[in-house]
Parts: sequence; structure tokens; C-alpha cells
Amino acid sequence: MARWPQPVIIGSLVTAVACIGITVPSAWSDEAATLTSTGRGWPELWTELGTIDAVHGFYYALIRLITSVFGHSLLTIRLVSAVVVGVTAALVVILGRTLGGPRLGVASGIAFVLVPRVVWAAGEGRMYSFVMLAAVGSTLLLLAAARRTAAPARRAWALYGLVAALGVLLNLWLVLLVVAHGAALLLVARSAGRRSTLAAWRVAPRALAGWTVVAGAIGLGTVPWAVALMSQSRQVAWIEPVSARTIRFFVVDGWFRSAIDFSPEGVLTLAIVPVAWALIGIAVLSTIRSRVLDRRRAHGRSVRAGSSLVDPVLFVLPLAFLPSLLLITATAAGIRSYAPHYASMSAPFVAVLLATGVLALGRKWLRVLAGALLVATAVPNLVALRLPATKADGYWAPTAATVAEQRNSDDAEGVWFGSLDDAPWANAHLVSIAYPQAFDGMRDLGTVTDAARDGHLWGANGEPAQLLPERTAGLDRVWFLGNERGDSEGRRVAATLSRLGFERTDRTVVGAGVVDRWERVTAS
Repeated sequence: MARWPQPVIIGSLVTAVACIGITVPSAWSDEAATLTSTGRGWPELWTELGTIDAVHGFYYALIRLITSVFGHSLLTIRLVSAVVVGVTAALVVILGRTLGGPRLGVASGIAFVLVPRVVWAAGEGRMYSFVMLAAVGSTLLLLAAARRTAAPARRAWALYGLVAALGVLLNLWLVLLVVAHGAALLLVARSAGRRSTLAAWRVAPRALAGWTVVAGAIGLGTVPWAVALMSQSRQVAWIEPVSARTIRFFVVDGWFRSAIDFSPEGVLTLAIVPVAWALIGIAVLSTIRSRVLDRRRAHGRSVRAGSSLVDPVLFVLPLAFLPSLLLITATAAGIRSYAPHYASMSAPFVAVLLATGVLALGRKWLRVLAGALLVATAVPNLVALRLPATKADGYWAPTAATVAEQRNSDDAEGVWFGSLDDAPWANAHLVSIAYPQAFDGMRDLGTVTDAARDGHLWGANGEPAQLLPERTAGLDRVWFLGNERGDSEGRRVAATLSRLGFERTDRTVVGAGVVDRWERVTAS
């Protein structure tokens, strides 16, 4: 088969699979942040990045350009992620083929879509699909540069440096992948030296020298960028310190995320965890065995021109795990940096390890059995990632649907966006950002700040007693969106509406949210 059909076919299939049920999961606060940021004009977006979310600025700019052409909606930003994951899958096929031949290429592409974190990123309106693309793209350019000589090598290293730098601009933690690239090349050099494969031994030190120059330049450029981002470090205050839960985050949630967590109905989604780690273990043990056998050979094996520089496992092992381990170390040192979804950058390399583990099994029937087991245990998690409540508590979509079903477009209506259970730093206005059609034409009764002008993501509510008398004038119906537990703001809204001649005619509890419908019963 020609070189390109395999990546193109697998990439297209991965995009198609990623699009299945992509609109089913309810939106959540991260996606609302993408929508509100990319829905602003360029001056307002620039103002926002000066106060918050600068770390996502490059991604927001990309999505801002894309949505200006294809429409600004939750569906659009999710479809962008699905397409980007498909392109990444094609590159994973090329990466596997570069490291271990056509079989490893195809197997890596298939394993890629079976990693739950990949399917999560493919349906998430955030940057993580782009992070994976940058990770694989820069790695392929690293391998290309490592095998070049003279002038072509300088151009190849410059291209690698450019893509790696853009990746760091996209997500600061991709600088750790550059570090992992150096560790991978170091393993190449040590492995080559021990095997006395002189051709590879000559290449590896030269590659390390090229990487050192590029990494040094990226490091120098990253320092001011990191310092600038530190002024917005309050954004990561939610990251947990290192604890016993960190083990679970690394072993389960990083790549083999259980969408329904550890509830009884989610037990099946955990089945992939032991299977995946067993395959990774098989890949590592197979490589160790191969190294031992190579040592026993008198002269080792020569490296053909253009062949792989190193065993696939030795190369991808640092790429798969070193970034997460460095983030955990930083978090343990007091710099809160590690969250499971940050491991997205390493998901493609975990896929290569899984594929290597399957192919390392000697007998064909064992390989078929292992592959089938990986697919069977991945499917429950992949299905769970397309359920309505996958993201947070999943009540935003049904909340908006409740309003859309019950409202009368002929009446004058207003809405007070109360507090959310899953986003206490904002309010239910996030629901209208994700599902604007349900609130089209409604008067916002509570917001008193201009978030876009002030450079904030979300607006803030004022005092109900001061705002509602004037803002409800001429309205027939008022909606209140809040959390099911209730709070003082909700009680103040209810008391004020009652005094103004409104009566609550319906209350719908949707998960952790509540939708109250108030009708005017006396003249204003």
C-alpha cells in the first residue's frame, strides 16, 4: 500500500467516530469560556487576555478565526476538535510507521482512538486536540531533524523549533514535551552506544546537540511568557495538591479516564485500566528482553540508512510519562501544575505503547486476543464519554431545553441568571452562552457589569430589590435559573418578584439546577 492512504483513511475514520454523539454531552464552564471569549471582537478579546485566560490566547485566536467562517456555536468548536483529532490520528500512524514499520503505524492509529482521553478531547471545545496535534507534529519533525546532515539538518531543526515554540504558545506545559524529547534522544544515544551500532551512535550525539540549541532557545523564550502567565495564576487555584488521589489521576484519569467516575454504573468504564497498563508493561518488558539479547550478540545489528534510530518503546516512553511526572513533581513542590487532562499531550505516545504491547505478543492468536480485549474494554468508556452527563453534572442542556419548551415567544420575558452548582465563580448566564437560542429575545434582569469591556469572562449580578422593579416593567413572564440547593440570592429574587406582582407557576428541577417560571398576576 502507498504511504499516504493508511494515515488518511485512519484519520478520516477517527474523525467520523469522534463525531458520533458529539452534541449529546451537555456543555460546561470550560466550553462556555471558549464560546464567550471567541464570540468577542478582537479588541475585547485582547482586553480579556490582559486580565485572564492569556494561557489560552493562541487557541482563542484560532477558534475566533474558524468560527468567523463556519459559525459561532458549541457544535462548531466541538467539530473543530474532532477534525483536529482526526489529523492527529493520521500523524500517529506516520509516527508509528517511522518508529517500527507499517504494522506499528496502523496499530498505533487504531489504539489512538481507543484511548478515552483522545475521545474526550475530540468532543471538547477546548485546546486539547490542538495540544495533541502539536505534540505529534513536533515529534515527527524531531525525528526528521535527527536524521538530517549539514544544511538540511539546520533547516529541519529550525522547523522543529518553530513548531515546538508554537506548541508552547498554545499550551505552556508543552515545554515539558521538549524536555521529554531530549530524554528520548538521550535514550537513543545510550542504547546505540551499548549495542555498538556505530551509525546510530554517530547520529544520536549530533541530534542531542541540535536539540540542545533548539531547546535552549525555546527555554529562553518561555521564561518571559511563563512570568507573564504567573500574574494570572489564580486560574489554577482549583488544582489539587499532591495526595493519594494523585495516584488515581495518573493511573486512571490521565489517559483512561472513567467518564462516570467510580459510581456503580461506571464500573465497566474502568475495565480498560488494567488491560492498558498490562499492554504497556508487555511493551516495556519486550524491549528490555530485546536489549538483553542485543548485548549478547558480538557485533549487534547495523542500522540501515533511513531506518528507525531506536526501539519504539525507548523513544516514546519519556514522551508518554515524563511530562506528567514533572507536573506532579512541581505540584508537590507547591507549584500547582498537575491535572489529569493536562496529560492529553502524551496520549498519542501512550497509544504507540499500547500498539507495541499488542504487537510484541509472539503468537498471532495472542495479538488478536489482546487487540480484541483492548477494543472491548475501551468501548464502555467511549460510550460513556458521549452521554448527556459526561461533563460536570450535565444539566445545562436540559435546563435550556426546559426554558425553550415552556416559553411563549409572543410574551415579553426576562431571565435572572442565578448561581450554578458546578461553577460558583460565575452564574447561570453560562447556560445561555452555550445554548443561546433558548433565551433569544429575553431581557437580562440581573447583570450589572460589562464583562467584555472590563476584560472578564463573566458578568456579575446586582441586587434584586434594586434592579427588578425597573427591569421587569412590561414583562409578562420571568425565568429564574439557579441551583437546586438554593441560596440567598435566589430567595431575594423570589421575594422581590412576589412584591412586584409575580407568582411562581412552575418549578422544574434538572439535576443540580432549577428552573422557576414566574407569571405576572397583577398589573405593574
